[in-house]
Amino acid sequence: MSFAEPTATVVPDPRNKTLVVKIDSGDRSGNFAGQARLEPAVGTTPAPIVQTEGRFGEARISYEDLAEGEYEIIAELTTKDGQPKATVKAKLVVPGPPVWLTEKVGVSDTPPPPWTPVQVTGNNVKVWGRQYTLGAFGLPEKIITQGRSILAGPVTLRCIQDGKEILWSDTTGSVTGKTPAKVVRAGTSTSALGRMTWRAAVEFDGFMLFDFQLAPSAGAEPELMELRVPIKKQYATLIYKSYSTRGLLPKGEGVLWKANYGRYWWLGTDDFGLCGATEHAGAMIDRADDAFRIVREANGDVSVVYRFLGQRQRQRQRLTEPWKLRWILMATPTKPLPKNWRLWRDVGRAEEGPAVGRLCVASPWPNPAQFQYFSFPVVKDPEWYRGYVKAKHEQGIKVLPYSMFVTMPPKMPECAFYRREWANPLMALADLARPLSYEAVRPIPSWIDFMVWKHRELAKEYGHDGLYVDFAGVYGTVFAPEYGFGYVRDGKEYPTLFPVCAVREMWKRVYTMFKSLNPDSVIVGHDSQAVHAPVLSFCDVWLNGEGNWLGPLYDNYLQVLPLDELRAAFRAQPHGGIPWWLPQWYGAILEDKDVAKFQANGKPSQVTIEKSHHLFGLGLLSDIGFWPICGMNSEARQQYYAIMDEFGMGDVNFYGYWDNAWLIGGQSDAIKASVYRKPKGGALVVVYNVTREVQTPTLRVNWERLKGPGELQVVDAYTRKPVETDTGNLTIEVPPLNYRLLWVE
Repeated sequence: MSFAEPTATVVPDPRNKTLVVKIDSGDRSGNFAGQARLEPAVGTTPAPIVQTEGRFGEARISYEDLAEGEYEIIAELTTKDGQPKATVKAKLVVPGPPVWLTEKVGVSDTPPPPWTPVQVTGNNVKVWGRQYTLGAFGLPEKIITQGRSILAGPVTLRCIQDGKEILWSDTTGSVTGKTPAKVVRAGTSTSALGRMTWRAAVEFDGFMLFDFQLAPSAGAEPELMELRVPIKKQYATLIYKSYSTRGLLPKGEGVLWKANYGRYWWLGTDDFGLCGATEHAGAMIDRADDAFRIVREANGDVSVVYRFLGQRQRQRQRLTEPWKLRWILMATPTKPLPKNWRLWRDVGRAEEGPAVGRLCVASPWPNPAQFQYFSFPVVKDPEWYRGYVKAKHEQGIKVLPYSMFVTMPPKMPECAFYRREWANPLMALADLARPLSYEAVRPIPSWIDFMVWKHRELAKEYGHDGLYVDFAGVYGTVFAPEYGFGYVRDGKEYPTLFPVCAVREMWKRVYTMFKSLNPDSVIVGHDSQAVHAPVLSFCDVWLNGEGNWLGPLYDNYLQVLPLDELRAAFRAQPHGGIPWWLPQWYGAILEDKDVAKFQANGKPSQVTIEKSHHLFGLGLLSDIGFWPICGMNSEARQQYYAIMDEFGMGDVNFYGYWDNAWLIGGQSDAIKASVYRKPKGGALVVVYNVTREVQTPTLRVNWERLKGPGELQVVDAYTRKPVETDTGNLTIEVPPLNYRLLWVE
């Protein structure tokens, strides 16, 4: 008996060169059979329809090559004894041969600018701004970044059995590969525990990747297996792990932070640091909740500890399966910042701005009227769009269209055809109901090949100068063991939770591709919840903000973003990027006095001049630029940029409030002051009041270090009214949750 109209859906399986035809016979009795065929056939043969469950079945049509074009699947349903029942059809759009699989766009043995080739001398590996001295297993004995030696001792992989430390043979290995972009040292070491095969690779941006595999010997029963990274106390003052763990590293001795595997961490200062990562907990034999720890030692130094075995049981445990570890380590900053980087700004929504660093960021925003898809800038009217880009170029503006690397548009022909292979059902990042729909992808090699190739083709067609990438950083839970994602233990599947290597490869290849088209290209990445240096090494502007905090936003950004969190996460300089702040006043809970314009839904559309300066002042205090949209006041924006342009921020030196007492003394918990000084004298001094009360501090100012060659003059930068100064002192009234900006000449 038929309960519904029969249907057929085709699901291409390109990896196996098969068209899977899903059949709903509509017959709950399951009395159906038949065959499905492709029209035109192009060398294929009809395939039988096989019942899978109840009224459902499928047919698998094998193919060799399918030319680009529209096809039709015709499924002829019969009863099991061959009596005709129905014929159903389904359309199939084939995007053509996957040329991206062979072109490998963005793969290069030459570092893209601004990096220089890797240099190797003995055990020393030099990349821009850093030097690694490699020791046992290729692990660093010494790390120098920005001229500072930051380790308190060698990074060690330590094992104990029968109360004695395991001694390994030949932990030096040899160089097995070297190009200007990467050097690889590898070896095989043996001990009473078994045979350890290891590989250490250092890339041109300072990324270090370590792979270990231990084949245990019979009777191997260690009590302890751990990896330890000791960092000098003066170089571990800030921490970043996630949007919920960032800021000043807690004081005191002992365990400061713990987790079950420690997927990402960064420890450092306001100028440099060190980060590490693991992709999943597969190496954690104990699987204890505190197997990963950040510990302050008795002498104040800080150790990052991965205890693979010995945390929970504290007794010997027999190793019966191979033990594997993939681990990342990277000193930061990852690259130099370009000249005049503080002048860069988005002028896509207003033509104001200096001649340098004029960017059109994600404008026009992808919308159904002009764009076909959300994740790729494919437009409906190519002629119009070419004219739009040309007009921007004539104004000296770089065009950076919107993109998302971690999603795909399921209606794009290539994505529809490869959806079975690329779609990621484990990642909750999808909106299939909107006109420009998207869904999460698995960062497998074929997706990376396609995504980079497609962006190159679009850049060549329209003249893009780079991209604005939403959801930058590492996102996505992935299980695909055939591609190295996830693992199986005791019959249970465990996905990769932090696919940093694959996502990094994606970003590296896009960056390399754009730099090969135009060395002055720019990548802007919106990294609000994912400040991950190994990936964002290939991002020029790190755009943080929007919803990157816990709890609701009211009238005071410091309630959700304390100053130390801005230093650790929003200041991209110690990581290797240009920092921009993306405000988000649209969803803030504000009183009417703080709102200049409302949206139709009653939420803020534009805050007041004063409330916008509340945010501009915090940025100035921390040396963070802005993408001043999402509710910022247009008049306040004009005031702010007018001062920045007149003063000339391109060549200034910045002295943050956290380390400038030699310039400005008398700062307190209520009052902070930072300085931008010109090379030949003259300065902007931002004095910020973090309280809700008017403050009138007296600061001790080293005017001689700030002023120019002439007589000292200090004015309010906005009003141009003179500010009285005493010899070495400054007494000034500062409004609540806001700032005064002084121009020193």
